[in-house]
Amino acid sequence: MRAHRCGLALGCALATLFACSSEPPPQPEPFRPDQICPSPQCPDTGDTQLRVGFAQAPINATPENSAFDPNGDLKDWQDLNCDDHWQLGETQNPRPSGVWIFNGPRRPMLGIRTEGGDGLEARTIVVKTHGLVLALSQVDLGGYFRERMDHVRDLLRANGDHVDLVVIGSTHNHEAPDTIGIFGRDDANPGVDLRWEDFVDAQIASTIHQALAALEPATLTIGQARVEDAGSDMSHYVGDSRDPVVIDNMLTLFLFKRPADGAPLAALVNWAAHPDDTHFANHLLSAGYPHFLRDGLEQGFTRLGTTYPPLAPHVLFMQGPLGGQIGPGFQVHAIDDQGNAVHKCTQPQHPPARGCPDPARPGQFIQVTPDDCFIFEQAIGHGAATFAHKALAQGATTIADVPISWRSKRFKAHVDNVGFQVALLAGLINTKEIFDFDRTKPIDMDNRPNVLTEVHYVRLGPASFMTAPGELHPELFVGGYDGSRAGTYPIIKPDNPNPPDLSRAPKPPYVCNLMEGEYRFTLGCTSDYLGYIVAEFNFELVDPSMGTPWLDEPPGDHYEETRSISRFAETEIVGTQKKLLSYGTAAAPTACPGR
Repeated sequence: MRAHRCGLALGCALATLFACSSEPPPQPEPFRPDQICPSPQCPDTGDTQLRVGFAQAPINATPENSAFDPNGDLKDWQDLNCDDHWQLGETQNPRPSGVWIFNGPRRPMLGIRTEGGDGLEARTIVVKTHGLVLALSQVDLGGYFRERMDHVRDLLRANGDHVDLVVIGSTHNHEAPDTIGIFGRDDANPGVDLRWEDFVDAQIASTIHQALAALEPATLTIGQARVEDAGSDMSHYVGDSRDPVVIDNMLTLFLFKRPADGAPLAALVNWAAHPDDTHFANHLLSAGYPHFLRDGLEQGFTRLGTTYPPLAPHVLFMQGPLGGQIGPGFQVHAIDDQGNAVHKCTQPQHPPARGCPDPARPGQFIQVTPDDCFIFEQAIGHGAATFAHKALAQGATTIADVPISWRSKRFKAHVDNVGFQVALLAGLINTKEIFDFDRTKPIDMDNRPNVLTEVHYVRLGPASFMTAPGELHPELFVGGYDGSRAGTYPIIKPDNPNPPDLSRAPKPPYVCNLMEGEYRFTLGCTSDYLGYIVAEFNFELVDPSMGTPWLDEPPGDHYEETRSISRFAETEIVGTQKKLLSYGTAAAPTACPGR
């Protein structure tokens, strides 16, 4: 054995670099944010007048801005097995073109849901205070890459629009076109429509431009409420289908008002839940429950006998830490505005042009009411909206002078997921840049694809938020391994065949403990989209003897690993968040208020 000199065979490749070299191992560069504001480069002017502006724009895929053709290849689609997914032989053209919906698979778009003003939008709130300008934008999409956001920033610069910090997030909507590339017609064709994505970028830039032009004096009221009924019961609103059950159910509200008369101008709502309530049975573009949440707060609604007046004329919803299947999974028992139980739809809700064959009537087709799927979406959206009113009513804080500061960091993260590696190298994920990778050499620990991503920590008066470039598991934000964030759900399901070992769970401080201010929250799927950010202690791949790692799931709750970039995402992404939070401060970690 050669273990004495360089270690065992596996370790020798690494040890050769350091232990057996006359050169000392390279030292990492000291951590430093890329941008710190205020600073000489972005000074606080001393102008304490808070100003706010809002704008919105449609981003639906249409024949005018995309490859979608309502009279094209999918017009004759007959869903032979009625599973809502296109398969070879179901259209005359074996390679149909069209718009393919996020997290399909092979789920073609057949139209746009327009009832009640539904549809996909880009929405923006611009805040100007102390001379600094922050743009917060959201798109009703499954995810949006950092590269596209850089394009938006380029468009703003070309237009002469001055914004000090642009933060763009997605709602993680499952009823929108594929923006990743892996949900197209088949494994050889990306699902991304580049023409349409350029249109989306332009619409986001346009909303920021319009919001800048609409800036007017404002005050800010901030409130929070936990989305739950008596006894910490969240079962009407949100659940978690992955053990350990940890849910950050805090809803945060920013309400901007006109100082002269107290009239509401705009609101921002942050809450965490997957918008996937149609259960992949829908073919209409829709914003999902965020549409009903926004519309309810803008127009008013009546729920369970209580009438809720309009809260603000314009509402921006930004997603929270929804990783680990946070959302209206099948453990949620939603109720409609009248108190009746409603269920996630499991039947085709907007059938293909030729419908689904009816086995009971040969030659006939099943007819389904197109809007059935969205009853559940409305129940979740209106249910959450009631807690925005509660946040305003229970001890909210109103301020006129709103100091602002932030720290930002760009960094590289490894892509170890074999499925993602193949998709990147094959061009399916065709809008994501790869760094530090030699395509002429095999992939190994010394030749692993990297992607460039970013995080931002922003303080706004007594509030602070941290962005997460993907679906952050909430336990990495707030902890909760003691069951304190599970509500009435068991922290571990009794029938879980492979439960997590909570004795190995990370100890505090968690991200929220390192933040400052009375109101703390995170913006999930923001500034990039890198899939699930899973706690490393509970990261498990299938044994190769039982399946293909990264593609197949091991027993228990481990789907998220197949949609995560790396086992080390916690170290690389959350670790960077913590460094950003700790930079330049000696403050001790504190309890996360309200949680």
